[in-house]
Amino acid sequence: MIQPPTATRVNPPRVGLATLGGTIIMARTDQAPGALPVLDADQLVAAVPGLQGLASLTTATLASLPSASLDRSLLERTLLWADEQIQEGAQGVVILQGTDTIEETAYWFGLHWRHPEPLIVTGAMRLSDAAGADGPANLLGAVTAALNPASRRRGVLVVFNDEVHAYRWVQKTDSISTAAFASPGVGPLGRIVEGEIRFHHPPSEPLAPLPLPGRDVRVARLDVGLDDDGLLLDAVARGGFEAVLIAGYGAGHVPQTWVPRLEQLARNMLVVVAGRSGCGPTLSHTYRFAGGEIDLRERGILLAGWLAPAKARILLRALLAANMAPEQITRLWPSYAAA
Repeated sequence: MIQPPTATRVNPPRVGLATLGGTIIMARTDQAPGALPVLDADQLVAAVPGLQGLASLTTATLASLPSASLDRSLLERTLLWADEQIQEGAQGVVILQGTDTIEETAYWFGLHWRHPEPLIVTGAMRLSDAAGADGPANLLGAVTAALNPASRRRGVLVVFNDEVHAYRWVQKTDSISTAAFASPGVGPLGRIVEGEIRFHHPPSEPLAPLPLPGRDVRVARLDVGLDDDGLLLDAVARGGFEAVLIAGYGAGHVPQTWVPRLEQLARNMLVVVAGRSGCGPTLSHTYRFAGGEIDLRERGILLAGWLAPAKARILLRALLAANMAPEQITRLWPSYAAA
C-alpha cells in the first residue's frame, strides 16, 4: 500500500522589528493633557490585523523617545541590532520611530547598511488611540515590504501611507497629514496594492557602505535669510565645528555679504552649500555673480548637488566621522551628490 506523502511544515520567514518611540507608540492618558509613550513592540504587533502569521517577528523595544531626541549613539545600537537580525536569518528588518526625523535617520541608516536584505523605516502621524490611526497600516506595509524579494538590494526604504520611498530621496513634506512623506522631484519607488509591493523601477547600483563613526563630529547648519549679514558665520568659526552646511537660496546661492566669511571658513573646514527648497539640484556652471555657484566653487566651497540640506549635513558628519581627509571627501562628494 502506497502511503501518502507526509506534509512538510514550512516555517514562516523571519523579520526583525524594533521600536524607538514616536507617535506610533503614543496615546492619551488620564493623568494630564497630551500623549505619552504607552506601547512596546509586542503590544504594537498584537494590535495589527493581518500581521499574525505573515512572518515570524523578533521584536525589541530599543527606546521610547520622541524622534527629536534620537541621537547617534541610539542609531548605532539600532544598526548593530538590525545587523544581528540579518546574521541570524531575518529576511528583513523594520524600525519604528517618530516621523519628525525619519528622513534623516533613514539616510543615516542607508549610508551604513551593508546587507542586500532591506531595512524598512516607518512610523505614524496619528496617535495609537486615535480614530483612523495610521500606525497599524504602516507597520503592516513595512513588514510586507521587508518580506518582498523585490525589496532586496534597495538598501533602506521608508514605507508610509502605502508608498515606498528610497532613503536617498524621502522627505517629510507635511507636519500633520497621514500622507506626510514624499520624494520630491523623483516620486516613490513603488506602492502597496492589495497587500503587495509594486515597484516602479529596478534597484540602482548602491554606493559602498560607510563604516560606523569612529568619533563624534560637529557640523553646523545655517539657513540663508533675506537681508542676513552672515554674522552667525563668525560664531561657527569660533565654535569648534569641523564643517558647515549652508541651506542656500535656489540652486545653491548665498547673499554676497556672506562670501568673504564663507571663503575664510573654507580655508579651515569643509563648507557645503545646498538648496533650501528641498527639490532639485544645485547648479555648477550657470551663475558667476558673487555668491553664485561658480563663484562659490572657485572659492573652495562644495555644492550639495541633489542632496537636500538635512541629508547633506548627515553625509558630511558620516564622512568626517569615518576619518576621511577633506581632500578625500571632496573627491567622493560628487558620487553622493549625484542623482
